[in-house]
Amino acid sequence: MNIIAPATPAKRRIIVTYFFGPRQIPLGEYCAHACELLGWDVSRFDSNKVSIWYTALIKPVNKIIRAIIRRNVDLAANTFLHPEVSREKSLLRVVREIRPDVLLVIRGPGFRPEFIDSLAKDYGIRTLGWWVKGPKWFDLMLEEARHFHDYFCIHQDGYNPEVDRIQHLPAQALPDSSAQVNSVTNYRYEISFVGSWHPRRQLVMTQLADLPISIFGPKWRRKNIFNPRIFFKVKRRGIWGNEVSQLYRDSRINLNIAVWDTSKQSGNNLRIAEIPAAGGFLLSEYSPRLSEYFLPGTEIETYHTIDELRQKIDHYLSHERERREIAQRGWLRVKGLPTYKNLLARMLEKI
Repeated sequence: MNIIAPATPAKRRIIVTYFFGPRQIPLGEYCAHACELLGWDVSRFDSNKVSIWYTALIKPVNKIIRAIIRRNVDLAANTFLHPEVSREKSLLRVVREIRPDVLLVIRGPGFRPEFIDSLAKDYGIRTLGWWVKGPKWFDLMLEEARHFHDYFCIHQDGYNPEVDRIQHLPAQALPDSSAQVNSVTNYRYEISFVGSWHPRRQLVMTQLADLPISIFGPKWRRKNIFNPRIFFKVKRRGIWGNEVSQLYRDSRINLNIAVWDTSKQSGNNLRIAEIPAAGGFLLSEYSPRLSEYFLPGTEIETYHTIDELRQKIDHYLSHERERREIAQRGWLRVKGLPTYKNLLARMLEKI
């Protein structure tokens, strides 16, 4: 008598779109890995890739024309070389090959609403969106949310959850493969800041230019080419992966400056969890919602004004033991945060 073993159920398939690669922020990889731990067959789609012709030729020419006529132009608009068009064509090829059950778009580079609609209709895909940008582009977020089956947002401003069908899902979480943190005895940097250039951040750095700050992030040198006080504080255009965690540990003080006013608008960026998780001391711009994760003054430190920021930098640079104790308590607290597997389980629970 032949016994036929029951068929193994096929894994559900999901495409995760965001930045992927060794020189990108790791959120996309954290989410993709979390889906794998939840039993999904995962395909990673790097939504940041553009045509080499666009990068090498069209983009520089666009900048020259804009500088001359002082008006935004794009010579590749509505052509196959435009990043949005080439991105959609690339994703469509992956969809046809993979035939996923679910598409998760982490925002990031996005897609036209009609394109998302067509994927859902033509290929029977459940579409999920996660807005991980700040509370600034409300109109874009609201329009985009209408074209996804489920939509999530890291902040709580600019939308009505019931009317706009947007669910609050913060991104503060731990990677599911967090490494053990070793204590640091020799510091390489006094004060570090990791992040891309932004006018709000430039204003803060200008007012702290006399302090021993090390900056890591894109656009800083280009924006300060005639400003040596800032230009020479920029150590690298970017820092990624394990190197950034090591930097947080190697710095006496790690600054966090958002690109939106966190005292008036909700939401916290990813560094709120990343710096304490690496064992670093976090000195962050104040946000009322920070207290949902940490106790300011005990597990992290915060500031409201530039004067207060300068005072706290001076204090913690000269109070080694107090600073280390705060960093240690922050690390213990962050261990209680959910993992990305927990977050993705919440996101996928309806499917």
